Amino acid sequence: DMLLDTITPLYLHINSLNREYPIFADKATTIHIEGDTANLYISGNEAQEIYNQFADSVKHLTDFEILQQAADSFIIQNPQSVVSIYLIDRYFVQVDNPDKKDTENAIKHLSGIMHDHPYIVRLQEKLNEQSGVRRDRYINLTNLPDTTGIAPKSDSFKDKYTLLTLWASWHA
Repeated sequence: DMLLDTITPLYLHINSLNREYPIFADKATTIHIEGDTANLYISGNEAQEIYNQFADSVKHLTDFEILQQAADSFIIQNPQSVVSIYLIDRYFVQVDNPDKKDTENAIKHLSGIMHDHPYIVRLQEKLNEQSGVRRDRYINLTNLPDTTGIAPKSDSFKDKYTLLTLWASWHA
Protein backbone atom coordinates (compact mmCIF):
# COMPACT_ATOMS: atom_id res chain seq x y z
CA ASP A 1 0.00 0.00 0.00
CA MET A 2 1.24 3.46 -0.78
CA LEU A 3 2.69 5.68 1.90
CA LEU A 4 0.46 8.62 2.59
CA ASP A 5 2.18 11.94 3.16
CA THR A 6 0.15 13.44 5.99
CA ILE A 7 -2.51 11.05 7.15
CA THR A 8 -5.50 12.56 8.87
CA PRO A 9 -7.44 10.02 10.88
CA LEU A 10 -11.13 10.62 10.42
CA TYR A 11 -13.99 8.60 11.81
CA LEU A 12 -17.55 8.72 10.63
CA HIS A 13 -19.66 7.68 13.60
CA ILE A 14 -23.34 6.85 13.18
CA ASN A 15 -24.90 7.09 16.63
CA SER A 16 -28.13 5.26 15.85
CA LEU A 17 -26.19 2.16 14.75
CA ASN A 18 -23.26 2.62 17.13
CA ARG A 19 -20.95 2.10 14.13
CA GLU A 20 -17.71 3.77 13.33
CA TYR A 21 -16.17 3.97 9.87
CA PRO A 22 -12.48 4.88 9.57
CA ILE A 23 -11.53 7.21 6.76
CA PHE A 24 -7.92 7.37 5.60
CA ALA A 25 -7.46 10.87 4.22
CA ASP A 26 -4.35 12.48 2.86
CA LYS A 27 -3.94 16.03 1.62
CA ALA A 28 -5.51 16.47 -1.82
CA THR A 29 -7.43 13.19 -1.44
CA THR A 30 -11.06 13.11 -2.48
CA ILE A 31 -13.04 10.66 -0.40
CA HIS A 32 -16.25 9.16 -1.76
CA ILE A 33 -19.00 7.96 0.56
CA GLU A 34 -21.83 5.97 -1.00
CA GLY A 35 -24.80 4.04 0.33
CA ASP A 36 -27.01 4.57 3.36
CA THR A 37 -26.25 4.57 7.09
CA ALA A 38 -26.64 0.81 7.38
CA ASN A 39 -24.41 0.01 4.40
CA LEU A 40 -21.72 2.57 3.62
CA TYR A 41 -18.96 2.23 1.08
CA ILE A 42 -16.04 4.63 1.48
CA SER A 43 -13.39 4.96 -1.22
CA GLY A 44 -10.85 7.44 -2.46
CA ASN A 45 -7.34 6.09 -2.07
CA GLU A 46 -5.38 2.85 -1.88
CA ALA A 47 -5.32 2.74 1.94
CA GLN A 48 -9.10 3.04 2.07
CA GLU A 49 -9.47 0.24 -0.47
CA ILE A 50 -7.12 -2.00 1.51
CA TYR A 51 -9.10 -1.32 4.67
CA ASN A 52 -12.34 -2.11 2.82
CA GLN A 53 -10.90 -5.48 1.77
CA PHE A 54 -9.91 -6.26 5.36
CA ALA A 55 -13.31 -5.19 6.71
CA ASP A 56 -15.10 -7.33 4.11
CA SER A 57 -12.94 -10.35 5.00
CA VAL A 58 -13.83 -10.15 8.72
CA LYS A 59 -17.42 -8.88 8.66
CA HIS A 60 -18.77 -12.38 9.28
CA LEU A 61 -16.56 -12.93 12.36
CA THR A 62 -18.06 -12.42 15.81
CA ASP A 63 -15.39 -13.83 18.14
CA PHE A 64 -13.10 -10.98 19.21
CA GLU A 65 -10.00 -13.17 19.59
CA ILE A 66 -10.38 -14.36 16.00
CA LEU A 67 -10.86 -10.74 14.86
CA GLN A 68 -7.71 -9.79 16.75
CA GLN A 69 -5.79 -12.64 15.08
CA ALA A 70 -7.04 -11.47 11.67
CA ALA A 71 -5.87 -7.94 12.48
CA ASP A 72 -2.47 -9.25 13.60
CA SER A 73 -2.16 -11.29 10.40
CA PHE A 74 -2.99 -8.19 8.35
CA ILE A 75 -0.35 -6.16 10.22
CA ILE A 76 2.30 -8.83 9.57
CA GLN A 77 1.45 -8.81 5.84
CA ASN A 78 1.18 -4.99 5.62
CA PRO A 79 3.89 -3.56 7.89
CA GLN A 80 4.02 -0.19 6.10
CA SER A 81 0.29 0.46 5.96
CA VAL A 82 -1.52 3.19 7.88
CA VAL A 83 -4.36 0.68 8.03
CA SER A 84 -2.13 -1.44 10.29
CA ILE A 85 -1.89 1.48 12.72
CA TYR A 86 -5.67 1.79 12.76
CA LEU A 87 -5.99 -1.95 13.40
CA ILE A 88 -3.54 -1.77 16.32
CA ASP A 89 -5.63 1.00 17.81
CA ARG A 90 -8.96 -0.73 17.12
CA TYR A 91 -8.12 -4.32 18.08
CA PHE A 92 -5.29 -3.97 20.62
CA VAL A 93 -5.55 -0.57 22.32
CA GLN A 94 -9.20 0.56 22.34
CA VAL A 95 -10.54 -2.61 23.92
CA ASP A 96 -12.02 -3.31 27.36
CA ASN A 97 -8.90 -4.94 28.79
CA PRO A 98 -5.93 -4.13 26.54
CA ASP A 99 -3.07 -6.59 26.83
CA LYS A 100 0.23 -4.70 26.82
CA LYS A 101 2.19 -7.67 25.49
CA ASP A 102 -0.24 -8.23 22.58
CA THR A 103 -0.05 -4.53 21.73
CA GLU A 104 3.76 -4.54 21.81
CA ASN A 105 3.84 -7.67 19.61
CA ALA A 106 1.53 -6.04 17.07
CA ILE A 107 3.73 -2.93 16.99
CA LYS A 108 6.86 -5.08 16.46
CA HIS A 109 5.44 -6.18 13.10
CA LEU A 110 5.36 -2.61 11.77
CA SER A 111 8.14 -1.42 9.49
CA GLY A 112 10.67 1.05 10.82
CA ILE A 113 9.10 4.07 9.18
CA MET A 114 5.73 3.23 10.75
CA HIS A 115 7.40 3.08 14.18
CA ASP A 116 8.01 6.81 13.70
CA HIS A 117 4.32 7.53 13.14
CA PRO A 118 3.20 10.00 15.86
CA TYR A 119 0.44 7.69 17.10
CA ILE A 120 2.84 4.75 17.51
CA VAL A 121 5.47 6.97 19.19
CA ARG A 122 2.88 8.20 21.73
CA LEU A 123 1.56 4.67 22.24
CA GLN A 124 5.06 3.28 22.87
CA GLU A 125 5.79 6.11 25.31
CA LYS A 126 2.60 5.25 27.17
CA LEU A 127 3.51 1.54 27.23
CA ASN A 128 7.02 2.39 28.44
CA GLU A 129 5.62 4.57 31.22
CA GLN A 130 3.51 1.64 32.37
CA SER A 131 6.54 -0.64 32.47
CA GLY A 132 8.78 1.87 34.25
CA VAL A 133 11.07 2.39 31.22
CA ARG A 134 12.00 6.03 30.81
CA ARG A 135 13.13 7.66 27.58
CA ASP A 136 15.23 10.33 29.31
CA ARG A 137 17.81 7.92 30.74
CA TYR A 138 21.51 8.39 30.19
CA ILE A 139 23.21 6.02 27.81
CA ASN A 140 26.61 4.76 28.80
CA LEU A 141 28.62 5.45 25.64
CA THR A 142 31.21 2.87 26.60
CA ASN A 143 28.58 0.24 25.81
CA LEU A 144 28.23 1.45 22.23
CA PRO A 145 30.95 0.21 19.88
CA ASP A 146 32.18 2.38 17.03
CA THR A 147 32.13 1.34 13.37
CA THR A 148 35.14 -0.91 13.95
CA GLY A 149 33.38 -2.71 16.81
CA ILE A 150 35.53 -1.21 19.57
CA ALA A 151 33.84 0.41 22.57
CA PRO A 152 35.44 3.72 23.58
CA LYS A 153 37.04 4.23 26.99
CA SER A 154 35.08 6.45 29.37
CA ASP A 155 37.96 8.91 29.78
CA SER A 156 38.14 9.46 26.01
CA PHE A 157 35.13 11.83 26.29
CA LYS A 158 36.49 14.03 29.06
CA ASP A 159 36.59 17.73 28.09
CA LYS A 160 35.58 16.90 24.51
CA TYR A 161 32.54 17.48 22.38
CA THR A 162 31.04 14.18 21.31
CA LEU A 163 28.91 13.59 18.24
CA LEU A 164 26.78 10.48 18.49
CA THR A 165 25.44 9.24 15.15
CA LEU A 166 22.89 6.44 15.13
CA TRP A 167 22.04 4.43 12.04
CA ALA A 168 19.18 2.07 11.30
CA SER A 169 19.06 -0.27 8.32
CA TRP A 170 15.38 0.52 7.70
CA HIS A 171 15.83 4.31 7.54
CA ALA A 172 16.58 5.89 4.17
